[in-house]
Amino acid sequence: MLGPDSRGNKTSDLEVLKTVKNAKDFTLIFNISSGGVGPLGWIRQATTPFGTKQVAILSQVMVPSAIPYFQSNQLLGILSGLQGAAEYEQLLGVPGRGLASMGAQTFGHLWLITLVLAANVAYLVGKSQEGGKGK
Repeated sequence: MLGPDSRGNKTSDLEVLKTVKNAKDFTLIFNISSGGVGPLGWIRQATTPFGTKQVAILSQVMVPSAIPYFQSNQLLGILSGLQGAAEYEQLLGVPGRGLASMGAQTFGHLWLITLVLAANVAYLVGKSQEGGKGK
Protein backbone atom coordinates (compact mmCIF):
# COMPACT_ATOMS: atom_id res chain seq x y z
CA MET A 1 0.00 0.00 0.00
CA LEU A 2 1.39 3.37 -0.99
CA GLY A 3 1.18 6.32 1.38
CA PRO A 4 -0.09 9.83 0.62
CA ASP A 5 1.71 12.12 -1.81
CA SER A 6 3.35 15.41 -0.77
CA ARG A 7 -0.02 17.20 -0.95
CA GLY A 8 -1.78 14.67 1.27
CA ASN A 9 -3.69 12.99 -1.60
CA LYS A 10 -4.19 9.24 -1.32
CA THR A 11 -1.89 7.74 -3.93
CA SER A 12 -4.29 4.82 -4.31
CA ASP A 13 -6.80 7.32 -5.76
CA LEU A 14 -4.38 8.66 -8.40
CA GLU A 15 -5.08 7.19 -11.83
CA VAL A 16 -1.40 6.97 -12.75
CA LEU A 17 -0.72 4.74 -9.72
CA LYS A 18 -3.79 2.47 -9.89
CA THR A 19 -1.76 -0.50 -11.15
CA VAL A 20 1.31 0.07 -8.96
CA LYS A 21 1.70 -2.40 -6.11
CA ASN A 22 5.46 -2.12 -5.50
CA ALA A 23 8.74 -1.05 -7.13
CA LYS A 24 8.68 -4.08 -9.44
CA ASP A 25 5.87 -2.35 -11.35
CA PHE A 26 8.33 0.31 -12.56
CA THR A 27 10.65 -0.30 -15.49
CA LEU A 28 13.21 2.31 -14.48
CA ILE A 29 13.87 4.72 -11.63
CA PHE A 30 15.30 8.02 -12.83
CA ASN A 31 16.95 9.58 -9.76
CA ILE A 32 18.03 13.24 -9.64
CA SER A 33 19.98 14.05 -6.47
CA SER A 34 22.15 16.87 -5.18
CA GLY A 35 22.50 15.67 -1.61
CA GLY A 36 21.31 13.22 0.99
CA VAL A 37 21.57 9.51 0.35
CA GLY A 38 21.02 9.97 -3.38
CA PRO A 39 20.58 6.72 -5.31
CA LEU A 40 21.54 4.58 -2.30
CA GLY A 41 18.07 4.90 -0.79
CA TRP A 42 16.44 3.71 -4.01
CA ILE A 43 18.96 0.88 -4.33
CA ARG A 44 17.99 -0.31 -0.84
CA GLN A 45 14.25 0.12 -1.35
CA ALA A 46 13.73 -0.81 -5.00
CA THR A 47 16.77 -2.20 -6.82
CA THR A 48 17.88 -4.81 -4.31
CA PRO A 49 14.51 -6.24 -3.23
CA PHE A 50 12.61 -5.85 -6.53
CA GLY A 51 15.32 -5.69 -9.22
CA THR A 52 14.08 -2.32 -10.49
CA LYS A 53 16.70 -0.66 -12.68
CA GLN A 54 17.98 2.81 -11.83
CA VAL A 55 19.94 5.64 -13.45
CA ALA A 56 21.02 8.81 -11.67
CA ILE A 57 21.86 12.44 -12.33
CA LEU A 58 24.08 13.49 -9.45
CA SER A 59 25.94 16.55 -8.29
CA GLN A 60 29.65 16.06 -8.84
CA VAL A 61 30.45 15.55 -5.14
CA MET A 62 28.00 12.62 -4.90
CA VAL A 63 29.52 10.63 -7.76
CA PRO A 64 32.40 8.95 -5.84
CA SER A 65 29.94 7.38 -3.40
CA ALA A 66 27.79 6.10 -6.29
CA ILE A 67 30.59 4.54 -8.37
CA PRO A 68 30.65 1.20 -6.47
CA TYR A 69 26.93 0.77 -7.21
CA PHE A 70 27.56 1.52 -10.89
CA GLN A 71 30.41 -1.01 -10.95
CA SER A 72 28.16 -3.67 -9.41
CA ASN A 73 25.35 -2.91 -11.94
CA GLN A 74 22.96 -1.78 -9.21
CA LEU A 75 23.05 1.63 -10.88
CA LEU A 76 22.92 1.46 -14.69
CA GLY A 77 24.17 4.96 -15.43
CA ILE A 78 25.45 8.14 -13.84
CA LEU A 79 25.33 11.62 -15.29
CA SER A 80 27.92 13.51 -13.28
CA GLY A 81 27.38 17.17 -12.44
CA LEU A 82 27.57 20.09 -14.84
CA GLN A 83 30.24 18.46 -16.97
CA GLY A 84 28.07 15.37 -17.40
CA ALA A 85 25.13 17.54 -18.41
CA ALA A 86 27.26 19.36 -20.98
CA GLU A 87 28.61 16.09 -22.38
CA TYR A 88 25.08 14.67 -22.65
CA GLU A 89 23.83 17.78 -24.45
CA GLN A 90 26.76 17.58 -26.85
CA LEU A 91 26.14 13.87 -27.43
CA LEU A 92 22.50 14.59 -28.29
CA GLY A 93 23.48 17.57 -30.47
CA VAL A 94 21.14 19.79 -28.46
CA PRO A 95 23.14 22.55 -26.74
CA GLY A 96 21.50 23.82 -23.58
CA ARG A 97 22.26 25.28 -20.17
CA GLY A 98 24.85 22.62 -19.35
CA LEU A 99 27.08 23.51 -22.29
CA ALA A 100 26.42 27.22 -21.83
CA SER A 101 27.51 27.03 -18.18
CA MET A 102 30.82 25.29 -18.81
CA GLY A 103 32.59 28.57 -19.66
CA ALA A 104 31.66 30.06 -16.30
CA GLN A 105 32.71 26.91 -14.46
CA THR A 106 36.05 26.82 -16.30
CA PHE A 107 36.66 30.49 -15.49
CA GLY A 108 35.81 29.86 -11.83
CA HIS A 109 38.27 26.98 -11.65
CA LEU A 110 41.01 29.01 -13.34
CA TRP A 111 40.37 31.92 -10.95
CA LEU A 112 40.64 29.62 -7.95
CA ILE A 113 43.94 28.16 -9.24
CA THR A 114 45.24 31.71 -9.78
CA LEU A 115 44.35 32.67 -6.20
CA VAL A 116 46.05 29.57 -4.78
CA LEU A 117 49.19 30.27 -6.81
CA ALA A 118 49.22 33.95 -5.75
CA ALA A 119 48.82 32.98 -2.09
CA ASN A 120 51.72 30.54 -2.36
CA VAL A 121 53.95 33.14 -4.05
CA ALA A 122 53.08 35.67 -1.33
CA TYR A 123 53.89 33.10 1.34
CA LEU A 124 57.26 32.23 -0.25
CA VAL A 125 58.18 35.90 -0.70
CA GLY A 126 57.30 36.56 2.94
CA LYS A 127 59.40 33.60 4.08
CA SER A 128 62.40 34.71 2.01
CA GLN A 129 62.19 38.23 3.47
CA GLU A 130 62.09 36.82 7.00
CA GLY A 131 65.22 34.78 6.28
CA GLY A 132 67.11 37.91 5.14
CA LYS A 133 66.44 39.69 8.45
CA GLY A 134 68.29 37.06 10.47
CA LYS A 135 65.24 35.67 12.26
